[in-house]
Amino acid sequence: MPTTDDIGSKLRVLVVDDDEGIRTLLEVTTSLDARFDLVGAAGSGEDALAAIVAAGDAGVDVVLLDVTLPDRDGIELVQDVRAAAPRAKIALFTGWTDDDTLERARLAGADAVFSKDGDPKGLLDGLAELLHRDS
Repeated sequence: MPTTDDIGSKLRVLVVDDDEGIRTLLEVTTSLDARFDLVGAAGSGEDALAAIVAAGDAGVDVVLLDVTLPDRDGIELVQDVRAAAPRAKIALFTGWTDDDTLERARLAGADAVFSKDGDPKGLLDGLAELLHRDS
């Protein structure tokens, strides 16, 4: 797993959210942050899995995954994402931060949960920290 301490290395992010506005915001935010390389954006669970496959050998370091998607529950999608990208961290991104949702995310194996009510810069800082935990 690369770190931002590696010269020239960027953390590869896949954004998965059905809200086009949020996807666009995160695409712009990651493009302006030298730590990250946006490898794809998807609006559904199936599109997310296809994007992971399309990333190929370069892979994905972190999948930022919305909990509420049109075709799948994001928490239930965690296992499929983990199978498709076993080395990637999975960070759920949601407006639902109640205890039940947090517990479901933990049990599903999500590496982190971020609230949608935070600022984008704070989110990216949190993702970078998540990726550095095990490196």
